[in-house]
Amino acid sequence: MATIQNSNNVGERKLIWVREFRRKLCKGGEKRTENSKFKNNVDERKLIWKILLGEIACTYACLILHDDDIAITAEKIPALVKATNVTVEPYWPLLFAKFVEKRNISDLIMNVGVSGDDV
Repeated sequence: MATIQNSNNVGERKLIWVREFRRKLCKGGEKRTENSKFKNNVDERKLIWKILLGEIACTYACLILHDDDIAITAEKIPALVKATNVTVEPYWPLLFAKFVEKRNISDLIMNVGVSGDDV
């Protein structure tokens, strides 16, 4: 079984993380048939999509607020996301707001292809 550290693909790492989380949650006590395995894969994909959607929605909200020169706070991000009829986990706006208060968004946009040592 591949581990999270060995994977280079972000989506694959999240899928591995979800599978490991579900395995710990189930404690190995459930029997799996082919149908339940298929159902679990569909559930895992839905969960991953929900995680990615929350991350993307908060990213776009931060970019929109930055573009309009509005201060990016943990209250404004979910308000903007809610206006788009997207539901996100409550921790995403807080994580993004904390990240943005320590970083300059303009620098992040301008230095997309620059390695960490050059920033």
